[in-house]
Amino acid sequence: MTGAGKKEKWMNRLGAGGWAMIGALALLCLLFMYSQREDDPVKTDMEARMERLLSKAEGAGKTSVMINEEDGKVTGVLIVSEGAENISVRLRIQEAARALLNVDNERVHVIPMEDEGK
Repeated sequence: MTGAGKKEKWMNRLGAGGWAMIGALALLCLLFMYSQREDDPVKTDMEARMERLLSKAEGAGKTSVMINEEDGKVTGVLIVSEGAENISVRLRIQEAARALLNVDNERVHVIPMEDEGK
């Protein structure tokens, strides 16, 4: 039997129900992979609370917070803020995050937010 004949025999043996099952499994795999993407905006309660609070700080503007934890301990904080181009605003945001999370300054990074109009 040729390679093409084996392929046809295998495809016929699978039938419509088999192909439907393969399609459903492929769809489930894609959905699972999509739900596990790291860029999904899943916020912890602390991140959401810090965003709301820091956005109210004078000059901060819109603010996003990401807290990295390992074994329940904060290992890093990234804050992106519209007002972070101003050094005094940046330092106030960093000090507030440091105090709230009880971490060293080296673990808190505050960077300016990109202008969405660009």
